[in-house]
Formats: sequence, structure tokens, C-alpha cells
Amino acid sequence: MGDDDMMDPGLQGRDDSEIGLPKSTVNKMFKDMLGPEHRLTTEAHGLLHSCLNEFLQILTDQANAASSEGGKNTITEAHVVKALKDLEFKHFAAQVEDLAQPAAKAPPRKKNKMKDSGLSQEELLRMQQELFAESKQKMGASSSASGPAAT
Repeated sequence: MGDDDMMDPGLQGRDDSEIGLPKSTVNKMFKDMLGPEHRLTTEAHGLLHSCLNEFLQILTDQANAASSEGGKNTITEAHVVKALKDLEFKHFAAQVEDLAQPAAKAPPRKKNKMKDSGLSQEELLRMQQELFAESKQKMGASSSASGPAAT
């Protein structure tokens, strides 16, 4: 059985660059992790890139299965954590949970521009009416200045 036989049927015939992380990004990550005193051969880069893409594909498939079991269409961090645990990457699951906690604690707050303005409702309404009146005057002045079109 060749490598192409084990590949996901939807991915057959596609170039690696179409289905995975960009090689330049992955190569930069390896370079940053190894530091200037170590280097990887081109073959090692290619092999690690293929392994990384395969890992991400398996993780995504597992997380997708977890979301489908729950009747969900969207993969959440809980599905990714479950997938990591199911694949016996518990140490990664713990790291993902730690990173997800601060984000879950502080949901983004919508800004209320009216409250932040420091003005009362009456003042805001008066200002709005003044702006409308000013705009109406400008529109009236520009239409009377141009006058009817001469033929």
C-alpha cells in the first residue's frame, strides 16, 4: 500500500502546499526553534513538513468526528481537546485548555458610544436635530443655487 492509498480521498491529486501549512512558515518555525547553531537538511524539512500536515489532518478529522457526535457543525476548542486526548496527546490537550481559559473568562464587550459620550439623552437628541436641520439647509441651498437646467 503506497502513501497515496492511505491519503484522504478528498485530498488525492493535490499538492502538499494546497492542503497544509505554508512551507515557508513551517521552515521559519523550525529555524527559530533550532537557533543559529543547528540546521536541517532539505530532506528533513520536507519530512517534518509532511509529518506536521499529517498530524494536523488526523487531529482535524478526530475533532470533526467529536463535533459531529455532538450534532455540531463547528469545531470548538473543546472538540480539539477531546481529539488530542483521544489521540493520546494529553500534554498538548492540557496546554490548549490553559490557553483557552483566559479567552473564555473575558468575553468581548461591545462599546456603547452613547454611554461613553457623557451626554444625556436630551442633549444627544438636540444635537441630532441640529445636525438634521443644518443638513437640510445645505441641501436646500445647493438645489436652489443650481436652479433649473437651461435647454
